[in-house]
Amino acid sequence: MYEPIIFAVPEAVEVEQDDDATYSTQVTVALNHRLDRAVAVRCELVYTTNHGSIPASSWFHEFKFAIAVIDRTGIEMPFLTQDRDIARNYLPQSCVALIMPVVLRSLEALIDRVRPKILYRVTKSRNSSEKALKNMI
Repeated sequence: MYEPIIFAVPEAVEVEQDDDATYSTQVTVALNHRLDRAVAVRCELVYTTNHGSIPASSWFHEFKFAIAVIDRTGIEMPFLTQDRDIARNYLPQSCVALIMPVVLRSLEALIDRVRPKILYRVTKSRNSSEKALKNMI
């Protein structure tokens, strides 16, 4: 069973630079002590291009987030999902309402650090709800 380890949105979120083009945040929200696994909200801001001719290629920062299930022993690779139904299997009920506020706090930290000129958001759903779209504006 996964137990919550956060009960409010963190005041500050640390931004790490993974390479020249990728910045990320990771906020651990729950632990499973028996399996030695952690559940975290992982956000990334990646400098990339669409490499397309129509519209003309342009460089922009792509924002995406996922729920990561991390084996703290290092034996298994992390499991990432953007599917809310799959993610709920790993999240204690008390953490569910904190996920989007953690994502938004992480996005704020990433934008403050990187100052992107153009920001592109990736979603799992093609037809996000009006509520979901409002939260990201």
